[in-house]
Amino acid sequence: MKSTAKIKSTMTMLEYCKLLLNKISFNDELLKKEYQKGLKYLNPKDQEELKQWLLLKGKMVDNKND
Repeated sequence: MKSTAKIKSTMTMLEYCKLLLNKISFNDELLKKEYQKGLKYLNPKDQEELKQWLLLKGKMVDNKND
């Protein structure tokens, strides 16, 4: 059977973290938990970018690594 559409999607871990955090931003507790989990998979530059992105969104998240 032939596939009618092949969707190739490449997303960086930073982009994925932003997407996920944006979707769960209504729940501060869950947001903090997922933020901390996401940091484990990001390099220091991306960690800082994610932190700044959250600040721009008006979300304050404690970073235990700071």
